[in-house]
Amino acid sequence: MHAKIAYVYQWATFGGVERVLINRAEAFRQYRIPVKLFIYFYADAGGLTALKTYIKRHKLDEFIEVVHEFHPNQYDIVFSIDTPQLLTEHYDLTNRVIFECHTPYINNRQYLLTLPPTLRALVVPSKTFRDRISSEAPSFSDKLFVLRNFVPWDIHQENTELELPKWARRPIVYLGRVDILKNVIELLDGFVYFQKNYGNDLILVIAGPVSPDVNLEQELKMRGLTGRSVWIPPIGFDQVPRFLNAMRKKSAVFVSCSRGESFGLSVAEAISITLPVLISDIPEHLKLVCNDPDCIYRLGNPESLAHNLFVLINKYEEKSKAMVEYRKKFSAYSFIEDWRILSSEIGIGLA
Repeated sequence: MHAKIAYVYQWATFGGVERVLINRAEAFRQYRIPVKLFIYFYADAGGLTALKTYIKRHKLDEFIEVVHEFHPNQYDIVFSIDTPQLLTEHYDLTNRVIFECHTPYINNRQYLLTLPPTLRALVVPSKTFRDRISSEAPSFSDKLFVLRNFVPWDIHQENTELELPKWARRPIVYLGRVDILKNVIELLDGFVYFQKNYGNDLILVIAGPVSPDVNLEQELKMRGLTGRSVWIPPIGFDQVPRFLNAMRKKSAVFVSCSRGESFGLSVAEAISITLPVLISDIPEHLKLVCNDPDCIYRLGNPESLAHNLFVLINKYEEKSKAMVEYRKKFSAYSFIEDWRILSSEIGIGLA
């Protein structure tokens, strides 16, 4: 008999959170964990239909389902992912609610200070982020658990590719939301510095939604990058592996200049495809590449970004092979190890 676990989240965007839950369902199926996830969204932000289609197409119905009404008494336990309004709905959730904090935006984590002491557990997606949350919400330090984010590369790998233009230049690719925290402007500056000092044979590819706080078109134009860059609209969840696989075949380098992450899912997805990555030196990033100095640049230093980009390009196949080792840290099996610890604590969903 499957344990019934509800997940409550604010918006169905088919973004990072939905990708995490889909990955968990795949891991539960692979390792025959008797759990079914029931996902409830307060609002559809455009991702609900795509999420349902993915679940059906991949035959995950036994392990994950989207529900349109939330009745907490139907579930063994309730997880809220960065959705504190759950606690204002007057449900009886005494000792049955677990919060998961995934947001890298510090202002969006202020709700942690308002959580009740009866909270069953507080879950985070990486050990490094656990240390950060422990200092921000010390009253829950003894209730903190890690459920590592992961990419299910050890369950299946995508071998097909998206059709991309036949660029004459090597792509430098960013995938994700374009906003201040993700710090894409620093990538533009590093790209300009690279062109001036190391060569002029790259094209910048930016894929993802653009936040109102960044005028990407203007920023590209100011730096003379309009003809050396491509913006691609947001890529569907199920198309990301195909997109990254196509980039790997073009000998691309994946870059993240983020100022803050709870895990770094898009970086992990690139590593899982063996796409060499260049990432800012924030603590959550360092773990993903085992502190490999060639893959890390100094945050706030575009010259450092350009230099290490040059290094990666010249060590491309060597670093691609290194990604095979680095991805072992975020396999589906690593998540199952964490799940068994947490499920033992809360008494449900044991293998």
